[in-house]
Amino acid sequence: MATNEINSLEFKSRSEKIVGKNRISESFDQGSKSFLRSGEMSSKGLTVKMLKKEMNVRTGDMVILLGAIISDDLDLNVSWYIDKKEVISGGRFRHWRKGFDCCMEIFDCNITDAGDIMCIVRAENYIASDNTILHVNDDDMAGIEPQFLQLLEFEEINDCLRLACQVSGYPTPYVTFHFRNRRIVSNQRITIDRNNDFWMVRINRCTVDDEGKYIAIARNRIGRTLSSCSVILRNKNPSTYIADV
Repeated sequence: MATNEINSLEFKSRSEKIVGKNRISESFDQGSKSFLRSGEMSSKGLTVKMLKKEMNVRTGDMVILLGAIISDDLDLNVSWYIDKKEVISGGRFRHWRKGFDCCMEIFDCNITDAGDIMCIVRAENYIASDNTILHVNDDDMAGIEPQFLQLLEFEEINDCLRLACQVSGYPTPYVTFHFRNRRIVSNQRITIDRNNDFWMVRINRCTVDDEGKYIAIARNRIGRTLSSCSVILRNKNPSTYIADV
């Protein structure tokens, strides 16, 4: 997010209307074309099964697609596609894997999300896929602006920094977190989890570089709002400081 956007959000009305952007990438892995056409595909030693083969939802609903992986190896790569377009995790779309369970969440779905949703799992020597057909029915719905039931706050546990908040609204808002004018994304050190309307960011092995102002932005098609907190760590590793010159 650009610096001027972050700054302007702090002064805008919570009733501001926005239109969510579809964050689906237009490109997809050329080597996966045959799997994207054929639906379910498994190979010896690797299988993925979608829990539902077909779903019917309304615009504005939250869609949760679950898959179960059978494999002898945990070193797996999972990717998701809607009608041959790879879905990038972020914004309205979140996908994650924990062990042999994989999931994609679609917030505030719209008719452009309908189609053949494919989950492809890759291991070192194997590839497997399965699909779900998503039907989205257009519904003229009344909505509720997002609001924070629990403002963004943090706690420090050993060398882990946790930031948490609770949001409400309809359609179900999705939350993005920002630090130093950049959106926080999951990686080997940072995880972003959601449990119903509770959201949490975990930053492992936190250092003084993680101190500063954090912003959570909750969005749906009705509007957006933000909450922020400033983090100062108690337990600081002196080796992470830059020596005074």
